[in-house]
Amino acid sequence: MRKRIFCMLLSLLMLGMSVIPVFAAEEIKTEKKVKFVTSVIFIWRNKTQEWDPAAPQDLYTINTSATLEKGAKNVKIYPYDMDKHDPGTATDGAREKMMYDKEYMPYAASELSLKLKTKPDAQGKIIYSYQFRVQSKRLYNVADRLRKGKEQEIRGLLGYVSPEIEKFLSYARNNTLSDDMQGQLYFMPYVIEWDEPVVEEVPEVPPFVEPEQPTPPADTKGCSDVIKWSEVKAHTYYCGGCLIGGGCPGHTCRHVYTYQTTLTANATVTPNKLKSGYGFGVTVNNSIFTKQISDKGVCGKSLKKANSKIPVPPAAVEIRNGWTVKNRLGTQLRTVQLEKSSSTAVFSKFTCRKNRISEIKERKIYTDVALKGTGKKPVTHPISIVISGGGVNGVPFCKTIPKTITINGNMYEDDFTVDRRP
Repeated sequence: MRKRIFCMLLSLLMLGMSVIPVFAAEEIKTEKKVKFVTSVIFIWRNKTQEWDPAAPQDLYTINTSATLEKGAKNVKIYPYDMDKHDPGTATDGAREKMMYDKEYMPYAASELSLKLKTKPDAQGKIIYSYQFRVQSKRLYNVADRLRKGKEQEIRGLLGYVSPEIEKFLSYARNNTLSDDMQGQLYFMPYVIEWDEPVVEEVPEVPPFVEPEQPTPPADTKGCSDVIKWSEVKAHTYYCGGCLIGGGCPGHTCRHVYTYQTTLTANATVTPNKLKSGYGFGVTVNNSIFTKQISDKGVCGKSLKKANSKIPVPPAAVEIRNGWTVKNRLGTQLRTVQLEKSSSTAVFSKFTCRKNRISEIKERKIYTDVALKGTGKKPVTHPISIVISGGGVNGVPFCKTIPKTITINGNMYEDDFTVDRRP
């Protein structure tokens, strides 16, 4: 595999701190804005190559840029401090502080320093650099996690994967990573702070005409793997033609913000070829991604807003097959519930429970010994993996993943089996 530099800037945490009014000499009001940023660097090598783009313990510098609001002034940029900052107060993708400090800070690069190279231009763009030591309190070994099948853990931690990282993960899915291939992740969390001018509405002389308020679009009903919903946020403003000092009623303006959360799920059946009477395991990984897809407003300035309603990953998974299995220990029904083995705010994983009809309580779903299929004429049998629960706005997630197993004989062909005891 030829070398590639895997670097990306993740704006995990957006605007969202308290507003501090400031008055300039011309009596122009400004407000303090804060943006939390988590940058990520991915380094890797194999036996015949050097570390790319940097080696562990190196002092490395990255030049980058960001676009703030037009008219931004007094820009400051500095490392994230767990004792001073709370990313949970940010909007659009904010994470709860305790979770952020636990999941990201142990893998934060050391000796992080930042330098602002240009003031904001007319469009609010700034150019800056940050330097860091490629080392952290704990090592995030990407290659080792991929060998252990933890691709979803990496996706859940990053929240977003760049095309270059996606190519590496895709390669890992389709190829066995050699022992000499190494890959590591380091995070660089920092804060951008600036003053932004506040444009005040000037009262108009013409008589006020109440504008037509926007109508929220229809929300998703029933259940789905893609859920859309709207939230209405209102503010009060004042019309023209009012007397100074009183007699001017306020008018309410509504803004409608529409959001979408999408469920991505994958399932693994192991083994998917077996003799009847034996069992198979099932693992299901669910992840959700939420974004704002539109906003409508008829007055004032309509901005992007964080969703107040928080989506939750699926809470249940069941396997539906076409058989039942009975023995002296009990009965395995046609529908078998899986067990949640791990979860985060955007991810949930399910595996088989300990089966009560198993003598040793294996985490498997057993097949009926009467299922058709031989070594010479294997037969394929369908199963359905049904995902449900969680969701947002009163609408649960639902998704069905079709799978199959192939029967190529029965367990009585094996000398070591015990009569009808899995």
